Amino acid sequence: MAGSAWAQAPEQCAAPSLVVPASARELPRTGAALSRKQDLRIVAVGSSSTQGTGSSGPAMTYPAQLDRILETRFPGAKIEVVNRGIGGERAAGTLARLDRDVLALKPDLVIWQLGTNDALGKVDAKVFGMQAMEGIRRIRETGADLMLLEPQFLPKQAGNATYAAFVDAVRALGAAHGIPVFRRNEVMKHWLDSKQFTPATMLSSDQVHMTDASYRCLAELMANAIVPAAMPAVQPPAGQTIKVLSGPNAVRSAETPR
Repeated sequence: MAGSAWAQAPEQCAAPSLVVPASARELPRTGAALSRKQDLRIVAVGSSSTQGTGSSGPAMTYPAQLDRILETRFPGAKIEVVNRGIGGERAAGTLARLDRDVLALKPDLVIWQLGTNDALGKVDAKVFGMQAMEGIRRIRETGADLMLLEPQFLPKQAGNATYAAFVDAVRALGAAHGIPVFRRNEVMKHWLDSKQFTPATMLSSDQVHMTDASYRCLAELMANAIVPAAMPAVQPPAGQTIKVLSGPNAVRSAETPR
């Protein structure tokens, strides 16, 4: 639906509950830019699933697809989504380059994908929490909006309590700091459970990284998630619902995840 703040995601992307767009309080600069059709710069930072490992090329990464989706939904607004993902990166690596690669671009919104490599690399949970909080502080000091993108669902890690703890930690960080969290882990698990995707279509041959199709669905639902709820044009289409943002009831501490 070109020209509308909402566009129906493909059936393959659907999930069971309501997409709750971030409020104008949570993403004030993003909301103001979209409401007034002003310039909007988004910087996506993180590791390989931001960089786009598993995609067929740069145009099929989730940031590139998000850029196209937002430009279609908001004609007349100049929207730029800059990809600053680096494969294999942990939170410490993002902190080391945050000023140069992210904040120097003066973003209106930063989407920070974090936790996956820290979990797989067995980084101490308390250290991860402190690093994440430092990144949150530095991003917010610039006045930029922030959304967190939690670790993806990986079938091979389904029974890994350490991996699950880092998913919980990212959600707890969002709840503690009033930051929206895109619940990618929950979304991807639903795609598999509902057979909208199979492991072979959702993940590339390494069974770790996403594919063009799953990156597209991530971008579609991410676009829904960053549309501020205060915008009068925002009306969720019937039957297209998924709750992807963290709420106030995420109770686990970022420093002491399960």
